Amino acid sequence: MIIALSVCAVYSQSNESFSLDEYRWKNRIIIINNGPDKLTSDRQKQLLLKDIAGLQERHLLIFEIGQDLIRDILNEKNYEIHQNLLDKLDLNSGAYEILLIGKDGGVKLRSSVPVTDNEIYNLIDQMPMRQVEMQKQKLR
Repeated sequence: MIIALSVCAVYSQSNESFSLDEYRWKNRIIIINNGPDKLTSDRQKQLLLKDIAGLQERHLLIFEIGQDLIRDILNEKNYEIHQNLLDKLDLNSGAYEILLIGKDGGVKLRSSVPVTDNEIYNLIDQMPMRQVEMQKQKLR
């Protein structure tokens, strides 16, 4: 019974479709496209997940694209992924890639090698919207 419920829970989580529009103006998104080398994407996740507070401060969510699904790493939730999203982001299913998508929905960084959290933070912290966020934090 427990196994059946677990399988149903996993299936129902992956039944929802992923849409970037859901996060626009609320979150910055990191998308890790696995490619054939799972070790590279695992290394990337380790680099990013070492500073959860920094991710939260910058309203960052991390998604990993795998076989036929996209996984929200921080919230441990799976979504169906559709080819139109891959096409829109110009992602190649046969290669590792990391994307940083801004709150406006635009791609701010695309790399075929792992990127450190500090590199991503420095890029984000130079963005005008982030500058406003930091000013508001100082006023509190």
